[in-house]
Amino acid sequence: MRAVLFDVYGTLLFAPLKAIYRRASELSGTLKSKGYALRVEDVLTVFGRKWLEYSEGKIKDDREYLCACLRELCCNASVSENLINEILFFYTSKTSARLFPGVKETLEDLKVRGLKLGVVSNSTCSKTINDLKMNGIYEYFDTFCISSEVCILKPDPRIFLKALAALGASAAEAVFVGDRPQEDIAGARAVGMRTILFQPQLEEEIWSTSDLFLKPLKRVSCSEECEADAVVRDIREVVSIIDKWCAENF
Repeated sequence: MRAVLFDVYGTLLFAPLKAIYRRASELSGTLKSKGYALRVEDVLTVFGRKWLEYSEGKIKDDREYLCACLRELCCNASVSENLINEILFFYTSKTSARLFPGVKETLEDLKVRGLKLGVVSNSTCSKTINDLKMNGIYEYFDTFCISSEVCILKPDPRIFLKALAALGASAAEAVFVGDRPQEDIAGARAVGMRTILFQPQLEEEIWSTSDLFLKPLKRVSCSEECEADAVVRDIREVVSIIDKWCAENF
């Protein structure tokens, strides 16, 4: 085995629902102070929906993303450059994302074993990189394949193949770890990778933009193609599973 690829949100990082509401409340407060009275729910809805468009590569960068959100929230009213810059700083200087327990330990153990690590994520590049850096795990990864940058969404096999090519590994030499059967497991299996499904157990609720805004038609029933080779509740279990597979000459 040469490489392990990870999904990011829901696998390495999670955003507590309370923290997301708190940030949306802070943002709506800033807008209210500038004369734009907005509900927190509207801020969440618009920012979430536009974030999905950004993830699909339909929006080029953070500034364009924020301008698109503000135009919709403020009913196309003119928004000053100063306000845009203030919100851009607010958006990029903080993170609500937190590490799942054991993530850093797991990444360290895999690196010690000489494995190359990569990220394959349906998300926005700048935000994902920023969240990984702020949580202290950016340096563990050898490549980042993020949908907003490559304009390909999981489960499309091409995004997995791009990441594998960047690592110089074949699908048969790699494992994918993710929390979504359809996007992560089915996509990785389609290119011939072994897969580990992460099903975390946390007491606090987790924010998921995809669950709230993905169209029902994009969701498929979880069939055999979505069945992972292994399922873990604690991310640290990934290391022992990979050790076992390596011992079996995988």
